[in-house]
Amino acid sequence: GKLWRWNAMHDSIGKLYCYRCAIGKSMDPLHKHHRWLLPYPIAPNMTLLEECLQKYVGTHDFRAFAGGMEQLERRLAKEKASKQQQTSTTTTTTTATTTATAEAETATITTTRINTYRTVYRAQLIYENDDGENEGHFRMEFHLQGALYKMIRTMVGTALDVACSKLDVATFDQLLKLDNDDNNNNNNNENDNYDSIDSTTLQGRKNNPCKPAPAHGLTLERVYYKDY
Repeated sequence: GKLWRWNAMHDSIGKLYCYRCAIGKSMDPLHKHHRWLLPYPIAPNMTLLEECLQKYVGTHDFRAFAGGMEQLERRLAKEKASKQQQTSTTTTTTTATTTATAEAETATITTTRINTYRTVYRAQLIYENDDGENEGHFRMEFHLQGALYKMIRTMVGTALDVACSKLDVATFDQLLKLDNDDNNNNNNNENDNYDSIDSTTLQGRKNNPCKPAPAHGLTLERVYYKDY
């Protein structure tokens, strides 16, 4: 029979990420490697934080929350242009041909875009101080189909900046492009690439002034597969 080539990454249908935080002057040193102690005296508005998390739910363009996307697109565009040159049967080396090739390569680099739409099934704020020993401890859980590079950490950092009044809600909505999602959700699959989009409508990472949350607070809790 035909062999089934299983892939741990490509065959997954969902992932559960958790980001753990603590509020206060100090915390148990045993937690320092897997929990972010927010800089004192920062005290985020937890209601506003929860509202931001709920806005992540659904299918949105997370380009403004992805790290290194522009560099990756430029590298892929150069690789694509290089392959096109290698497969070309043209051997002429005239100045006109060289100029035309350079212009075509530049056009490819500026128009190639990776689809940055992702689907978030659940984004939840969970308090962890039920036993009375971990006052100020909480975590954010994200169940989603897949994430871009640094996407979860930037989502956490941006939501916390809104909750701490460092970023206004209107700017947050603009970064997530909530006003445009209804028109675009049905036309974008997060497994596809798209090449002909208007770059002036893109909210890139450079438009997001918020820093990603530190890496040590993030854990991948579970990977979901079909029938498992």
